Amino acid sequence: MSQYWSSFRGPFNGLLKWHDMDVLWEFLKTSPEGWYVFDMLEAPPTHTTPGAELLIFLSESRQFLCKRHRADYCGLIYVDNNDTPEFIKIFDPKNMGTACGCSDKIILPRWTLTRIRPDAIVTTTSEPARKAGWFWQGFGRVLGRSPTRNGAD
Repeated sequence: MSQYWSSFRGPFNGLLKWHDMDVLWEFLKTSPEGWYVFDMLEAPPTHTTPGAELLIFLSESRQFLCKRHRADYCGLIYVDNNDTPEFIKIFDPKNMGTACGCSDKIILPRWTLTRIRPDAIVTTTSEPARKAGWFWQGFGRVLGRSPTRNGAD
């Protein structure tokens, strides 16, 4: 198993409050270089995301998550270490699976932010959510990628 997938399967802490997400985002803004932003619907990135593009991603992902998850709690972000994160999973609110974990379906995050270079997705029984809509239209252009959504909006 690669370093990326080994770390992916490691222990993570969920950020339950929007404030916790904001604190994490502020931490990332202080050190935006050296992060891979992996859209799980695309090929893994071969280079880290430039700092300016990460800042745009952070702003637009906050808007995207709040628009799709209109609750007073977050619960969409998982981090390997709250104080010095190296691996972050961001789930689409519309594809979180069951809260009890009783399903055998593996739910992948929509994005990962990591300092470890991602490699191809290993065989799974699930796909990340396909609807990125307005968020992908904006951020996909920033990254110079065109969405390949197989019919998603």
